[in-house]
Amino acid sequence: MVHHFDHRFGDYADRPAGSLDTQLPDIPVERLADPNYRPLPRYWVERAEVDDRLDGRWELDPRHLRGAGTHGDPHPRRVPHPPPGAGVLRRPGPCLRHRPALRLALRQFTLVPVCPHWFTVTIVNTAYLNDANDFRWQSSTIRRWGVMDLVEFVDASYGPEVAKKLKRIRTGGDNNQKGGLYEDFFAVARICAIAAHEEQLDQFEISSQELAFVDDLCIRDNSQKLKTNYQAKNSFGSAADWTDEIEERFRLQSRIDEEYFKSSRSCQILLVSCEATAQTNQRKIPACLREHCRSEFFPYKESSISLILEHRDLRQDLESVCLSRQLDAVDSAFKIVLGIWRADQHPRTIQEVFAQARKNSKPDLFLGLTRQEFAVPEWLVKKCAEFDGIDIQLRGGRYMVSRNGYGVSLPPNAVPHQDVLDKISTLEEFFRFLMSLSIPDLIN
Repeated sequence: MVHHFDHRFGDYADRPAGSLDTQLPDIPVERLADPNYRPLPRYWVERAEVDDRLDGRWELDPRHLRGAGTHGDPHPRRVPHPPPGAGVLRRPGPCLRHRPALRLALRQFTLVPVCPHWFTVTIVNTAYLNDANDFRWQSSTIRRWGVMDLVEFVDASYGPEVAKKLKRIRTGGDNNQKGGLYEDFFAVARICAIAAHEEQLDQFEISSQELAFVDDLCIRDNSQKLKTNYQAKNSFGSAADWTDEIEERFRLQSRIDEEYFKSSRSCQILLVSCEATAQTNQRKIPACLREHCRSEFFPYKESSISLILEHRDLRQDLESVCLSRQLDAVDSAFKIVLGIWRADQHPRTIQEVFAQARKNSKPDLFLGLTRQEFAVPEWLVKKCAEFDGIDIQLRGGRYMVSRNGYGVSLPPNAVPHQDVLDKISTLEEFFRFLMSLSIPDLIN
């Protein structure tokens, strides 16, 4: 359930003296219409307690205050000073050392641990900067040192060179993560494409990071002695360009595939995440190499669902492999194959990949790999025809019988006795009977 938050929903100033009831009287509309009206909180924090607990360790994220006015008002109103006794946070961190001291009236607040180094504190009422420009706000976030401010802390504490080194390490880690995700998503896309269009999956072998000049991904079609190698570059910059070094590596890999691996055909592909770069690269490849070398485009997305929605061929391949057009089903299938691929990237056949995928999938999402037609049983078709508005669909290897939003999932091996079917005369009896057929399979 979702509802708006109103920090002025109740006022303890209106609570009758001596009352033990936590239900506060409703606040009159006239009082709520006053933008300067502030309710009396129930709990207060002593200033000394706040100073002791938060000394030098917490700060307000200044990004939450930029341009802040009263409900978008470009001319912020001056807010009165917090009353005596209110806890006040006045511990700006190094990133605020050249800014005015920040004071927060800690009245009603919630402290929620998010992870060992992060906490979310929602504070209700007012905050203001100790200069001519005061700000009114209703809530914000106080945080301990996080990734963004850590660089400034290191800069102030250990010097700019150390801070630059920290940023380079982080940048390298981010790039490695993006590159690894890009390669893994493409590998799964190729696995699904082969499964959707080929019959002899045991003849296709896939591996990663072999000892090679083109080493990100290797796919062998053993039936045709075809070896395809991919070098992936998830970059919109010069790192994805066709260069003399790439050309030399591709030439050497082609010779190795022919002379050492005895491949009848070999193909080297520069895979990039920018479509324009792929086209430019293709024009740069010498004409004598274009029969065995090329540049291809494959989009980079941070999530599987985004990739499936954008990449039409991938989605069609998944729909073929799953015998389903349900987005949640094909996305789940993609993630299962992705997990299997990431767990072990040693050489193995596409058939072995999907054998493990079907073993891990409950229910089996890869019905398209059986290469057989799933026909609705005749008894189910005839019985459903006796009632109006019943729909039958195949989902996840089961028959979904539904009417007006209510559905029952039947296993494909459900075969009832005809005499039992003949005794069913009402829609309620029919669905109750379908549920009885589903129970044993669900328990098992």
